[in-house]
Amino acid sequence: MTVQYLHAADGTPLFAVLPIDQYRQLLNGHGTVPISAPLLSADGRYVNLPHGGSDAKLDVVQLIQLWLAGIADGTLDVHMAINSRAQTLDRFLPEQQRCTLDPLVRTQFLQSDSYRNTMQVTTEVVDALVATGVFSRCSKLYPGLFSRSVKALEIDPDKAQAFLAAHTPAPRTKP
Repeated sequence: MTVQYLHAADGTPLFAVLPIDQYRQLLNGHGTVPISAPLLSADGRYVNLPHGGSDAKLDVVQLIQLWLAGIADGTLDVHMAINSRAQTLDRFLPEQQRCTLDPLVRTQFLQSDSYRNTMQVTTEVVDALVATGVFSRCSKLYPGLFSRSVKALEIDPDKAQAFLAAHTPAPRTKP
């Protein structure tokens, strides 16, 4: 079943949009609306990147490891601006490239550099990250980076550690 979710400003799902035939099946008691994110692998380990080339995926274990290491060394916080923009990577401010999600994914997690100038962190990618149970949506003000509150993800360090314990860590593929 193909479903598109529409979210409130804080990222909370408000509406599910689905083809009319599927809606009619639901009304007649047939079928269900999927609750998992379609880009998330069955084991929760990978998020497919639909604009990253063939077989492009974000390794959630590697993202968690990178994020937790950044928290430990003081370069990242438990909140990270999503900062998805349809612009080339070089148009992001240098300080945004180091600590916001879309530029981070573009520079650290693409298997091919050919797609670095294409927005990677779509709503569906964020849905998949939230579906892991490790991350949640929030809105946050980042003085010096943005002039207003922006959509962000928050990592739960305890849930992140539990996720890492349940999944075999992989060596980083990018520096």
